[in-house]
Amino acid sequence: MSFVRPTLRQLTALVFLGSSAFLMACTTTRNAEVAADSEIVIEGMVSVRGNEPFTGIVLVTGDRNSYVLSLESEEAASSMRRQAPARFRVSGVPYKDLWQGTHRAHLQVTSWERLDL
Repeated sequence: MSFVRPTLRQLTALVFLGSSAFLMACTTTRNAEVAADSEIVIEGMVSVRGNEPFTGIVLVTGDRNSYVLSLESEEAASSMRRQAPARFRVSGVPYKDLWQGTHRAHLQVTSWERLDL
């Protein structure tokens, strides 16, 4: 029985292909829910994430999808921050943008309401 040693080039190609497939799978499942230019309604836990002064309001659904919320005014954002963490129903238009250096699903909020537990 002989053992064939893979070359460094073969190992590098294998690692690259494996990581590319993994990243594509993650991207596909996360972005499958985000349709451009169509309003969606989602429910989940809203909390304030990040470190001052770079915080964001983030909604996490029961399926563990997360959305960075963009509210129409600072007053609305301040009101939501005061009520968080809590469950909310949020309507808005999803889009993809950077947040803290990584691409994240964002939601341009058109309406929101706090849900009582």
